[in-house]
Amino acid sequence: MKIEWAPVHVPPKRRLQTLAAGLYVMIFMLMPGLSLLIITSLLYYGNLFWKLLTLAYLTFVYFDHTRNFSDIHGNGFMIFRSNCIWKHFRDYFPIELIKTADLSADHNYILASFPHGIIGTGITCNMSRDIRQWLKLFPGIRPKIGTLDMHFYTPIFREALRYWGMVSVSKESLMHYLSASNHPKHPDNLDGFTSNAVAILVGGAQEALDSHPGRYILTLKRRKGFVKLAIRTG
Repeated sequence: MKIEWAPVHVPPKRRLQTLAAGLYVMIFMLMPGLSLLIITSLLYYGNLFWKLLTLAYLTFVYFDHTRNFSDIHGNGFMIFRSNCIWKHFRDYFPIELIKTADLSADHNYILASFPHGIIGTGITCNMSRDIRQWLKLFPGIRPKIGTLDMHFYTPIFREALRYWGMVSVSKESLMHYLSASNHPKHPDNLDGFTSNAVAILVGGAQEALDSHPGRYILTLKRRKGFVKLAIRTG
């Protein structure tokens, strides 16, 4: 495979956009493995303090995960979700969020997203990274994305996902967010938001494997669980 180097005259802004897009890919490729490497190293090479602290953290991860939802009810850390890095990431493509209907903040929503793509870049831009446009178009509604449950068993990496507004796509987790109270004075809504919008990539891993340039192959026939959840939660 021939490597094509970028021309010298590429504007600095475009180079920053490319760097941000590369960072996004590297995070998902390397961070899970690096997280496990750090934990293993602390357990093997750390002194007694670090070993006990690591064991305590792993215990917390296990029991915290059994509740099927995150303590972060709001939008995570906004500095993680909307900053200059993710703005450059969005502008690399570019990606635009277009509103076609009003969504009331008095209800919770499950949103079906497709196609999946390799790592769900489009939906990630709109509902996880650089969410300023979402908050402007849909005030009062927290954007969240459902991802594989196993990611929330991965130490360190799971914390980054939570702060980026990602939640487990398990049935129990989705039921929690879709059944949440919309009352402004409810303890979960003290952040000023009253609604959750959880996006799921319906096609899952199968659809991701069918990703090809210029072609959209959707996996929908056997993926009706999200419809049942929508009916159950109103």
